[in-house]
Amino acid sequence: MPRPDSEEEEKRIIWERILETALRHHRRTKVYGMQKVISADTGPEGSAGYVGTAAVSKWAKGKSKPERETLRKLSDLYGVSMAYLSGREGAPSGEGQYGPPDELLRQAGDITELVVSELLPNGTADQFLWVMRRAHDLLLEGMEEKAARGELVLEVARKKREWQAASNDSTGPKAVD
Repeated sequence: MPRPDSEEEEKRIIWERILETALRHHRRTKVYGMQKVISADTGPEGSAGYVGTAAVSKWAKGKSKPERETLRKLSDLYGVSMAYLSGREGAPSGEGQYGPPDELLRQAGDITELVVSELLPNGTADQFLWVMRRAHDLLLEGMEEKAARGELVLEVARKKREWQAASNDSTGPKAVD
């Protein structure tokens, strides 16, 4: 995407994108009060990198734009690229056909909780992380939550046998239920 024609246009685009992604991130539809919310998103008041509501108000009015580090912090929090927030990229990263990143992680967490509680109640942290990553991968591949859960149950049952065999050989993760 080409750079904006002017500094004012760039400031306007940056503010619109920050506001849009903040609204989506916080699942809000009303703009009222969002400057205070965005300010809080930059960190605790008084901390390094904190941006007050007066500075955020200047962004909204097109009088200034955020520092690069602030854009990075907000892009990480909101799940979009810095290039998107700064107007150099057309579509937000981290979204698209899969939905917001928070929703995928929630689904992966739900699947992981169920599978681990049923099949690996005494599993190791490494085993838990493997299940979580695999659940997330299945969802990213476009699998529905119910189908991903079923697939993961089968995969964990197979992996559990591998982990038990490795445990008997004293080379793999120890805790397997």
